[in-house]
Amino acid sequence: MIKIYAGENIVLSRKAFLDEVESLKNKKVELIYFEGKRLTLSELILATEAKSLFKQDKAIVIENLLSSLKSKEKDKIIKYLASENQDLPEVLIWEPKEIGKSMAQNKNWQIKLFKLSSFLFNFLDQLKPGSAAKNITNFHQCLKSEPAEMVFSMLIRQFRLLILAKDNESYLSKMAPWQKSKLLLQAKLFSLQDLKNNYRRLLEIDFRQKTSGTPFDLSSELDLFLSDL
Repeated sequence: MIKIYAGENIVLSRKAFLDEVESLKNKKVELIYFEGKRLTLSELILATEAKSLFKQDKAIVIENLLSSLKSKEKDKIIKYLASENQDLPEVLIWEPKEIGKSMAQNKNWQIKLFKLSSFLFNFLDQLKPGSAAKNITNFHQCLKSEPAEMVFSMLIRQFRLLILAKDNESYLSKMAPWQKSKLLLQAKLFSLQDLKNNYRRLLEIDFRQKTSGTPFDLSSELDLFLSDL
């Protein structure tokens, strides 16, 4: 069985993936780890076909394979994993984003897709200065379905995109027209300096949380941030 954990909600997908890895450890399964970006087909075949020294069950754990840059080696690995004739041990794959539809059609792949909630996108799209009550209400609505860490990550991303939209919209050229249009309209609500200041404040929150430099949890720090947006 090949289990793939993927999707935009990397916090939940990562947690589910690591929980499964931990479960296998507790069952005394031998785990063989690979970084997908550097994995070769010969390494994978050797790992899947070699007998365990201690006659244990074994599983292959791979990260960042399907989302890595296209290459002939990657195509060979995917073809090998997708073959229904292979007698493979259990394979766990984690990807930091949603995988392509063509890959999702493999019958022997069990895909666990973790999507972001509509509440999160609503919160990000409606962010604007001078609307503390609404911003905070929308934020807490997000927390019912998303961990604070995921909301925070997307909030940083949103302000980075708004700065690009305000400062040089050519950076958004690869976006869908509707997405680019929404960002440009939202960016007009802020001055460029305010966007940069808010982005800097978010990075400071990130630093404090990682270094235990604040008595507040992440949710409380974001409440304070939004109340002063």
